[in-house]
Order: sequence, then C-alpha cells, then structure tokens
Amino acid sequence: DDELVGTAAPMDQGRFGTCCGYAFTRCLVENIVNKYQVHLNRDELVGSIKLLCPCWNGSKPQAMAEQFNEKIAQNKGFFFADLAQNRRYRVRVDKIRTITSFDECWDIVKKFQGVLRLVGSIRTREHRHTRHAVMLDHAFQEKAKKMMRSQNSWGTKDPVIYVKRDGDGMFMGALFMDPEIIEVREAKDRQ
Repeated sequence: DDELVGTAAPMDQGRFGTCCGYAFTRCLVENIVNKYQVHLNRDELVGSIKLLCPCWNGSKPQAMAEQFNEKIAQNKGFFFADLAQNRRYRVRVDKIRTITSFDECWDIVKKFQGVLRLVGSIRTREHRHTRHAVMLDHAFQEKAKKMMRSQNSWGTKDPVIYVKRDGDGMFMGALFMDPEIIEVREAKDRQ
C-alpha cells in the first residue's frame, strides 16, 4: 500500500483538541520547505502556535492564521529555528483565504499538488471531536469520484484520511495561505 508515499513523518496531537494548530504547523512548515528550501523545526513551531493562537477542534483555521500574523507583527522577537539550529526565521502567512466549496478546494489542491498544502476542516465520527483539522496535500479521482488525501495529527492512528463530499472525512472547508519569510537571523559561532 502506497498511501503514505510522499507524506511527512506523522505528528501526534495527543488527546487534546489541538488539531488546528498541528494542521496549520504542518502546512506552514511544508509550504516553507517547498517555497524556500528551508526546514523549520516543526516541534518548536507547533509548541509556539499552540501558545499563540486558538487551535481547538478544527473549527477556525482562518482565525488562527490571522492571529498568528497579529502575534508576529506585535512581537518582533518571534523567530523559529531551522532543523540545524543555524538560523532563525521570522515568518508570516499571506493570501489567507477560506474556501467553502469542495470543488474549488479540490481544484486548488490539484493545481498546487506537491508545492502548496492547505489546512482542511473535516467531519469525523470521533467521539467529542466531530470537526477536525488536517493538512490537504493531494487531489485525485477514484471511480470518477473526487477525493483529497490529508495528513492527520493522530500519530500512527489514521495517518491519512481521505476527504470526500460526504460521510466520514466529509469536507467542511479549507484555508489557503502562502508563507513568507520576512527576516532571518544567523547563529553566531559556538561559545
């Protein structure tokens, strides 16, 4: 089975409803990799995002993106490390737009496949967590039925969820965002 081919290592939000923060982080990190070839430390970034922004129950990814930008603008000290700890980056997201149409979202995911990820909001059958945020990364058709692959934040449990028009994994909306690196700080020599 090759459903995990081309996906990033899983992230695990645990039992707290922080899926929106995890989906936002994954999109931000992967979109920066694809745009700038810079690998941010996603564990550091998700910790910061959970502190800075509301991220409960997959319900408000646009509010999260707007609050993220607001916090970045208010505090010039918010920088995020790359994996090698050689540089720290100040980032923001541009072109923030909510998408409510399944077909429009499918077209965007298909057009930017492999380049730009979207935060998706889906319906699940999970007890006390019926609205869930995921990272949309791939659009395809199966037997003439449009679907999107998403990467989940439940660790090894359902690392991939297929997003459809109805049923479990039903599309509820998506967030389009384009990351921008606005400042870089170089590490000094080791002391």
